[in-house]
Amino acid sequence: VNFSVSIFDSKIYALGGEGLKGAIIQTVEAYDPVADRWKEIGTLPKPRRNHGSCTIN
Repeated sequence: VNFSVSIFDSKIYALGGEGLKGAIIQTVEAYDPVADRWKEIGTLPKPRRNHGSCTIN
């Protein structure tokens, strides 16, 4: 919960958020709808929740 989402190049990116026990999350995950699969692709410099993200093209 409390994560941000951006879409780029037909993939959905979920950044940070808050775990079920309140831990603030630092990971960045990408969803590939063609493969129907989530993959952890990196980490944020700091854990984040209740934040925004955007894609600039």
